[in-house]
Amino acid sequence: MFSRVPFVCKPRLLRCYRTGSESIMAPKKHGSCSKGAVGSLRWNIPADLANNICCFNRHFAEPSGYFKNSAWLTQVDRSNPTKYFDPIHGRLVFTSPIDRNFIQFLTESENHGWPSVSTIFHSNVAMLTHPLVS
Repeated sequence: MFSRVPFVCKPRLLRCYRTGSESIMAPKKHGSCSKGAVGSLRWNIPADLANNICCFNRHFAEPSGYFKNSAWLTQVDRSNPTKYFDPIHGRLVFTSPIDRNFIQFLTESENHGWPSVSTIFHSNVAMLTHPLVS
């Protein structure tokens, strides 16, 4: 799917990312996904929550602060960056923390309610074309 989605470069952001129209989110076999999350996920995240976030959701992610109530907080490696994968297809999505320590990462994450992403693997992520993206 992503091979057909064009790259857009934003020099101000010093990065390129894939963008696409609303058709990316068109109904498929499992909501907006070709399949759902199956099996056990890291940090005991329920597959139904991953399915809701990834396949049946257009506006929000997990509830703000959810990461603080999951096994992630007690099990994540605090000494090295952690790789995070898409629970539907297993693609690498981001790695964090990069260029900061775990305490800085955690503090920033707590401040806005979600893990604070350091490095996005743009070849595996597509953003909808949206006026708020600049």
